[in-house]
Amino acid sequence: MKKMSLFLACVLLFSLLSVSAFAADVETDVPPVDVEEYTYLANAWAGLARSSGSWYDVTGGAGSAHGTMYIAVTVEFQKFGDNGWDTLQTWYGEGYFSASAGGERYIASSGTYRTKMYAEIYREDGTLGETETVYSDHLIIR
Repeated sequence: MKKMSLFLACVLLFSLLSVSAFAADVETDVPPVDVEEYTYLANAWAGLARSSGSWYDVTGGAGSAHGTMYIAVTVEFQKFGDNGWDTLQTWYGEGYFSASAGGERYIASSGTYRTKMYAEIYREDGTLGETETVYSDHLIIR
């Protein structure tokens, strides 16, 4: 019985050593995924909301994570047509820390409308750091 217990203990010990040796040979490092370590954009938005009657506010903008970043935004009022989204009017805005643009539009015809906002955020050295495009919800006029 002692020999059998000693034999089982040796088998168990050998098994544990083999597993730990095997584990040492397995590569556990996963290659890193390409992820930007730092983002310059704090927020971005695009809006399309009724202001009065058939008048609608078209708005869009972006904010940087740091005040020294220069931001340029383009806000487009769009209608869906036969060839996709057609831009009906464009506004521009720029500034440090945040920028916004937009205006008011009268919508007289039925269709599907939206606002598109495109932002460019520039680093302090003037190079382009990040871009972002966001869209408002669709507005359907019948």
